Parts: sequence; C-alpha cells; structure tokens
Amino acid sequence: MKNKIKIWLIISAAMCTVNITKAQVSCFAQSYLNDNDFKKFKGTTTLFTLRYDDYKNIEKYREAIQKSWTITPFLIIKPNELAQYQDNPAYSFFYFDSYTEQVDSLNSLNVLYALKLGAHKRTKKNMPVIATVNLYPDLFTLKYLEDIGYSFTSTSNKNKLFINNLYQHATFYNWSPGMLTTYLMLLNNALISRNEFDIEFETTDKLSLSKLKNEPLYIPDYVKDSFNQEFNQYSILNEVNQGKSEKYQYQVQFVSTKELDELILKPGSNIKYLVYTQNSFDKIISIYDSRNNKIIYQKYTPKSYGFRNSDLSNIQKNLN
Repeated sequence: MKNKIKIWLIISAAMCTVNITKAQVSCFAQSYLNDNDFKKFKGTTTLFTLRYDDYKNIEKYREAIQKSWTITPFLIIKPNELAQYQDNPAYSFFYFDSYTEQVDSLNSLNVLYALKLGAHKRTKKNMPVIATVNLYPDLFTLKYLEDIGYSFTSTSNKNKLFINNLYQHATFYNWSPGMLTTYLMLLNNALISRNEFDIEFETTDKLSLSKLKNEPLYIPDYVKDSFNQEFNQYSILNEVNQGKSEKYQYQVQFVSTKELDELILKPGSNIKYLVYTQNSFDKIISIYDSRNNKIIYQKYTPKSYGFRNSDLSNIQKNLN
C-alpha cells in the first residue's frame, strides 16, 4: 500500500529562485537569516526526509549524513512525520520542493532539496529557505510534475500532488548517498562560517583540476545517457567514447551511480567526479574532489541543454 503523505508545505523556495537556479548547491546563511535566527538554527535538531525508496538503504544515507553534517544534531524521519515538526522552531528540516521558473514567457518546473527552519512558535511566521541542492529529475518525473502544474485543480491540491510525487515516485539523476555527502559537506562548512555561495556561483581550482592530467575524471552513467532535452538530437555517446574523446585529451571513466557511491564513500577516497544538473532552461556542471568533498569546478550555462563535448573542452582549458 502506498504511503499517504501529509505535509502541508507551501512551495516556499520561490522567494529565492533568482539565486538558486545558477548553482548546484546554494547557501543563504546571511541573506535570509539574521543573527538571532542563525543562533536559533544552530540550536535546532535537523530532520532529514528522504524519498520512500531511499529508506531501503537508510544506513547508507545515515552514513552519508554522519560523515558530513556536524553543525546540528540530526534525525532521519519519514516524510509523513514531518507535519508534526514543521511548526516547531526547535527543528530545522530538509525536504523536497519544487518551483516554477519563467524565462521568455515560458514556464518550467525545477526541483530541489531545501533546508529551512520551523515556523516561529508565536507568530507562525513562515521561515525562509536557507540552503538548497538543485536536483535533476528524469523525464518521467518532470513530465508528471508539469502535468500536475497544468491541471485544473486548486493550488492546495496541486501542492499535495507535487509532494506525494516527489517522495513516492520521483527519480533524480544527481541524488545518491555519496553525492549527498558532498552536498552536505559544502553546506555544513558554509553554514558554520556563515559564508554564501555567489548568485552565479562559478569556480575553478586549477591546482586540483591539474591532477586530472594523470588520473581519471569519473562521470556517472546518467550523464552519457542524458539526451539534449530541448531538441532530443543526440546523447554524449555520439561525442565521447570510453577513455579519451576527440577533444578531451585526458582520461574519462564512466561508472554507474552505485559504483560512484562506493568510490566516494570508501575510507580514504580520493577521486574527482563530475555531476551534471539540468535545471529547467539552464545547465550546471560541477566537479567534486572526494578527498575533501570540495567543489573544484563549476560552470553555469544559461539556455543550454545536454552535456556536450564542448563542456569537456571547457574543463580541459583549465588543466593546461
């Protein structure tokens, strides 16, 4: 029997969509939290909700969170338990959410994993989102969510349908215990120091990237199987072969998400791996170093679809 989810969350991330669409992981520790609220946040217990399928591997997710999240105590709860906590300022929580973005009169739906505080106890003031991870849903998930958005039903009913789909049926390419470890480490360190990622957060650590001259860049299989979503013209398989490609001169190693997780989470892990995120009209390409869970490369490209050989060429320019 399918779980009945009762989460009365307003799609609250819309207030900061200008910021969150341009970075794979975003932190707003200063913009949306004053000193008093930040102090309250550090005194909370952070609740992590997962997709229902993820609870089959809950120990892997627990390991990932324990490895990377230190700023507050944490608990992993079921999605249908969240309603009893979300109006309690003693808790902060991570949850799946979605928002609509409009570019050139076109609407598109985006999905994220967001962190926010519980509501103020007295005023019940809705607290802002303070950190996000952009997720890359598969086409079936995206189509279903968009169909809900266009359906002739009430806003409250749409929100319930959105949330049920995100937790019950959704598939995200860039979501796994290993990837979550890296995302949370970035957010944890940023929150501890109250640093923010820039609105257009692009970065290049040339010293770390230069090591890719002598070691492989690990790329999850979903990237090579990811078709250009605008025109459906080709996949990366038509441009990049296993190992060396026509333009990228160094080693590329395609692995399954499961294999990548094992490489990231194993003791003493020391690999460089790529995460590709398609965010409505834009794409974000990030490279992470599993040795310290730092981001060593990120490029945001507006109005662009599909991972291409030119993306590898852009990476290579920073290796020379």
